[in-house]
Amino acid sequence: MGFDLNQPSEAVVAFLQDRLFASLTTTRPDGQLHAALVGFTYVPETAEAFLILRGAGVKQANLKAAGGHAPAVLCQVSGGKWLSLEGTLTIHDTDEARAQALGHYRSRYGEGIGADNTRLAGVMQVQKMYGFVG
Repeated sequence: MGFDLNQPSEAVVAFLQDRLFASLTTTRPDGQLHAALVGFTYVPETAEAFLILRGAGVKQANLKAAGGHAPAVLCQVSGGKWLSLEGTLTIHDTDEARAQALGHYRSRYGEGIGADNTRLAGVMQVQKMYGFVG
């Protein structure tokens, strides 16, 4: 079932605010898929998902190899509920972008992650949202 990106239902908003993690799927330069566990925060007003990426991680390397932005999928699952967000993920390597992504992360997951200038900010412009949230 598809959902309105800018005005998701109360059930979708609640699911996206639960302290859950998601699988992020990116594409390696050789065309193979790479999936990794990530935390993210969705902002309905802009249809964007914010992530924190390790500076030396595979996700970041995949995005850099694609010119800094590429199609990606986030999939959050809990029991029988699931939600996928598809879009274009772009990496940002500025203090401002890191601070913004970190602020979003902390709003959902708490203070458990510290500032680290080796991390990169990831911003996904979400084009599709679908799943089953009950």
